[in-house]
Amino acid sequence: MECAATAELEAGGYDVGPLIQPDSHLEAKALGYRLWAADNGCFAKGASFDTDSWFSWVASLPSVTAARFGCAGAAYESRLMSPGTECPGASGCLFVVAPDVLGDAEATWRRSEPWFDLVRSLGFPVALVAQDGAESHAAMWDEAERWDCLFLGGSTTGKLSEDARSCVHEAQVSAKWTHTGRVNSLRRLRTAAAWDLDSVDGTYLRFGPSANGCRLRGWLEHVEHEAGLPRLFEPWVGLHCEKKSTRVRWGSGHAGVDSPWGPERYRRRGGRGRRWS
Repeated sequence: MECAATAELEAGGYDVGPLIQPDSHLEAKALGYRLWAADNGCFAKGASFDTDSWFSWVASLPSVTAARFGCAGAAYESRLMSPGTECPGASGCLFVVAPDVLGDAEATWRRSEPWFDLVRSLGFPVALVAQDGAESHAAMWDEAERWDCLFLGGSTTGKLSEDARSCVHEAQVSAKWTHTGRVNSLRRLRTAAAWDLDSVDGTYLRFGPSANGCRLRGWLEHVEHEAGLPRLFEPWVGLHCEKKSTRVRWGSGHAGVDSPWGPERYRRRGGRGRRWS
C-alpha cells in the first residue's frame, strides 16, 4: 500500500502492516503486508458490539494458510525467526484480539474465554486484553496456555502502572507475544522499550502522514540509539493511512542490556531473549 508514511518508514528499513478491525474493509489489503493483526472493534462499537458478527468477520479473514503462525504460545519466537538467522522467518497474522470489556478484567475474561479455541481453530493466534485488575485475575494466568498474546489495554493510568508491567512480565516469562495500544509519542515508545514489549499500535499517523511518518521514523531511531544495541534485524512499523492505525514491532536478540527482566528472561527465552533493534 502506497502512502507518504509507508514510503518514509520503508526507506528507514521498517516493514509496514495494518491493524485491521471489523468494518475497516482492509481484509484483502492485509495480504499486501508481511505482518498484520486484527483488533476486535469493541471500543469503537460500544454497546452495539455483537460477538457472533465479530466471529463471522474473523472467519472471513485472509485464509492463506502458509502465512499464518498457528498457536503455540512459547513457539512464537521460533515461528518469527528463521533458524540460524536474525531475520523474520514467517509472515501473516500476529494475533486476533478476543472480545473485551473496557476497564474490567473479570468481565473481559468471561467475554473472551469462550472464543479462544474457536479463533485458534481458524489458524490464528488469539490475544487476550489485559484490562484493569488483570494482575490479580487468577483464571487468566492459570489458563494461560489457552491464549497466545497479551494485549495491554485498560485505562491510561492502569496500563502505565506497575501492575500492568507485572502482567507484561508474567506473559513474557511464559513466552507470550506482548502488545499495547495508544502509543502516540516518543515517551510512550520509551515505555514500550523499557518494558520490552513486542509491538504497539496508535493513531499518530492520522494527522499528516507525510510529516508524522518522518517524525515516527526519527522516534524509532532515537529509541534504538538510547538502547545502545546494534541492529540484528529491522523492526517493523505497521500503519494504515486510510483507517489511521499504526503498529510498531521490535526485533529479537539478546536481553540483559536496558532490559527490565535481564538474565532471567534471557534464560527463559531459551538463551536468545529480545533485542531492541
